[in-house]
Amino acid sequence: MSSARYKSIPAKGLYLPGASHLGFDCYKVQSGDLVRYKEHLADGSYGYRTARALDLVTHDHEGKEYRAATGRGSQTKRAPLLRVFAFSDMLDTGSERWIDVGNVVQCVRVSPERARFVAWLVAGPLPKASTLLAASTYGVVSSDYFDRAANDDGALGEDWRERVEAFHARKK
Repeated sequence: MSSARYKSIPAKGLYLPGASHLGFDCYKVQSGDLVRYKEHLADGSYGYRTARALDLVTHDHEGKEYRAATGRGSQTKRAPLLRVFAFSDMLDTGSERWIDVGNVVQCVRVSPERARFVAWLVAGPLPKASTLLAASTYGVVSSDYFDRAANDDGALGEDWRERVEAFHARKK
């Protein structure tokens, strides 16, 4: 048995026919992007999973070319599968998945703000709920929370910046 073969995602990105184009979402995936995709389950239902895009699967483990259909009707094209690193719902494990690009419903670039928010989220105890709600402008707390006046009361702890920076330093 041979091993699967992969190739890089093109520099211009790979078109995602089912992805949202609203807001900051992308309709072309690049390596490292965050994607949310439909995960089809054995009972015929599906759920959604979040993952980081890695590359493209061009041949399966038996050496056969592996291409999935994308598009509809006369627009149907054959495209390689997207290889991703999928996260568990509790962010405690992850695994390789091969997914049809037609199942991707959302794609975003990993910005410093997004990385900073995720690092803060898992870096230690959360502040009181009342502090979180006071810090949110529209009912959500984003990375700009860290620089707002609501943080002046030390709700995140004196060392919150150091914890976030230490988290990023471990990743380098």
